[in-house]
Amino acid sequence: MMEKFDYNKYVKDPSTKWSYVEIEDIFGYKSNDQYRLFYAAQAAIQINPNEIFVFGGYDHQNAGTDESYIIEIESKKVGEDKVSNRYFARWINEKKLPSGEGFPNFKPVIYDNKIYCLQNIGVEENNSEVLENEKRILEFDMYEWSE
Repeated sequence: MMEKFDYNKYVKDPSTKWSYVEIEDIFGYKSNDQYRLFYAAQAAIQINPNEIFVFGGYDHQNAGTDESYIIEIESKKVGEDKVSNRYFARWINEKKLPSGEGFPNFKPVIYDNKIYCLQNIGVEENNSEVLENEKRILEFDMYEWSE
């Protein structure tokens, strides 16, 4: 499950609230229980009008994950001014991170057609701790990650 906020709807009606959306299909699976998509401290960024790239984070044991996937949004007009959206997870782990960790601010940016983000650096001896004052800069050129 994922949350969304419809800004265009908000402009017309300021009482608009956040809503939940279901990921309908995960790489051929019909149930979200067969593959874990959401982790704590993940980063996400919209890469085009119909796709959101999601990566990294911490699992339930607070271990960093290098996993990634794309949420694809399929929009279909269902009336003169209504649109129905469906959400799918695709390209699961096709572009894994160089190292599994979370992101302190969850806000990657796109500059010159590349994604940039600050990633936590884990303490070698303890996979549930991170170095407090050190981060690594990751760059993704839409083909591969680099540090």
